[in-house]
Amino acid sequence: MIATSAHNLYDSTRHLWSASVDFCATYDYYSDDPLITSRVTSCYIPKDYLSNPTTDRDIGLCFLDRNVGDIVDASIPIKPVGDNTFFDKYPVQIVGYPAGSHFDFG
Repeated sequence: MIATSAHNLYDSTRHLWSASVDFCATYDYYSDDPLITSRVTSCYIPKDYLSNPTTDRDIGLCFLDRNVGDIVDASIPIKPVGDNTFFDKYPVQIVGYPAGSHFDFG
């Protein structure tokens, strides 16, 4: 499972889900190495994001068809979310892009 932004998964303007999503665990903007990808098999976003796509609800969880630890040769413990009401029960705090410039290409 990986975390991403809900706007990467759902277009709130056109009210459409992404038709196909891949995850590239080894992606490096500055590298020409071939990409190692995983298919996203299912996605979850907070239900409130659908009616009010504000920044504090802009998170999504994606389940992958393979273990990211196998791709990057590391052991990563995984505990999947059991239901799609996860965000209604637990507060989530997000840091990083775009708040941290080191997450961007400049």
